[in-house]
Amino acid sequence: IAEYKYDGARVQCHKKNEKVWVYTRRLENVTAQFPDIVALIKEGIKSNECIVEGEALGIDGYGQPVPFQILSQRVHRKYDIGKTAKEIPVQVNLFDIVYHEGKTLFDRPLKERREILEKFVKPIPGKLQLAKQVVSDDAKELEKFYQEALKARQEGVFLKVLDSPYVFGRHVEGWYKIKP
Repeated sequence: IAEYKYDGARVQCHKKNEKVWVYTRRLENVTAQFPDIVALIKEGIKSNECIVEGEALGIDGYGQPVPFQILSQRVHRKYDIGKTAKEIPVQVNLFDIVYHEGKTLFDRPLKERREILEKFVKPIPGKLQLAKQVVSDDAKELEKFYQEALKARQEGVFLKVLDSPYVFGRHVEGWYKIKP
């Protein structure tokens, strides 16, 4: 599987009924800094209880991604959060699920976790969506997808092993980052 490698901030969103919490890769609680992500998860995730992972991108006035450095201004913001959220809106691209309706999914293969995720995400175009991917072992098709990701102003692609279990951490076994 090849998936866009977005130039954003990795987020883990926890949902329990109408409560939502947003965490960084290092599990820093950034819920207050991202009220827009909370609203998107409430609207677009049709599950009572889950933990999903994705990449949050800052988006400019033309719907194009902004560099991570601009989005990162929101992470440690303590004041003027509403103003900053309007100045640097986000798009969330979900790529994994690790918990759903009382069941941990760490040992399930990536392909199965993605299928579970697809069942209850109601995309909100340009705001909340599944990470763009292609399942193929054709080198030409993968090269075309890679070039498409670069044209979309993303960092490149991840190549992921379909039957890989979830692995904690930054350097994930079974994921291979391809960037220029």
